[in-house]
Amino acid sequence: MSSASSPVPEWTSRYAEYLQLSTARAARTAELNKELMKRVARGELAPVTLDRQLTAFLATNATSYANELAETSMQFFTGLVEAGTSYSYELLESIVPGEVPAPETEAPNFDPADWSNWLQRLSDYAAAQNASVTEMLRTVMDKVATGTIAPTDLQSVSTEYHGEHLPETIAKIVTLYSDLLTRLDETSSSYGDRYLETLLDLAKAAERSDATLELLGPIGGEASVRFAVSNTAADATFLRSVMTDVRRADGVGPAFEPPVTIAPEGFTLEPGAEEILTLTIGLAADSFEPGPEYVSTLHVLSPGSTLVEVPLRIRATALPEPPELGSGPERPWADRN
Repeated sequence: MSSASSPVPEWTSRYAEYLQLSTARAARTAELNKELMKRVARGELAPVTLDRQLTAFLATNATSYANELAETSMQFFTGLVEAGTSYSYELLESIVPGEVPAPETEAPNFDPADWSNWLQRLSDYAAAQNASVTEMLRTVMDKVATGTIAPTDLQSVSTEYHGEHLPETIAKIVTLYSDLLTRLDETSSSYGDRYLETLLDLAKAAERSDATLELLGPIGGEASVRFAVSNTAADATFLRSVMTDVRRADGVGPAFEPPVTIAPEGFTLEPGAEEILTLTIGLAADSFEPGPEYVSTLHVLSPGSTLVEVPLRIRATALPEPPELGSGPERPWADRN
């Protein structure tokens, strides 16, 4: 009997390895969460920044995350189909050597850019494999029907083959399942950690811009400023900008998150290229007071790092007082009619 008849130690070893790696990944995520909570508690990050950053992170990474999950799932399912087809072919080949047609076991090539039809292609692939196995079985049954193979011989060879090779095939399936669990865990952990790292990066020291952006606008209205971002690196990079919470420069009152838009929100900048961005802040009367200076910081981010920090100074101006009744020029009342 083949040594593959006892795959239990291998399964145990693979599962133990999976648990060890999964525990290590969970520990790293826990450390990132712990550090993040420290930054929030110290006031380096506003709690609402977590939700805002999650929206930005998903906008940038959701497609690639979904693609990786879909590809991992398809590899598992195609592996199952291949394992079943190969087992059937080798079994029937041992019964009637050279008589059964070899299956086409090459799995379809799934395009990450278009996975909307992956399930249909997987279904078509599985159906083709089942048709191939059916054709093999028909060949064997025809030989049994014509007396070329005795039913007792068929049973004897089948029993011997199952005893020698079934554990090996089961081990392959367990390996497929183990790889599925590992890749799903790795993918989810990787993207989760990257999100936490982008949050922590907002509180990390980065190159400080020499320039300060000044924003001035009427209370209840908006303040806008335009600024340029250029790529001096040798490679193209995806950039986005995020503004931290706002607080009074004199320290009076709590920090808060005003309505902010930055356009464009995210873009790829080629080497040597420049992009003009527009930052607009809503100066709501329940958050800002006319007169005092407010400060914030604009972070220009690339995937995984803060490239530059730009100081912001914001000031709201009071609305002009309405004229008092009777204080304007004389009206030609006689002309009303």
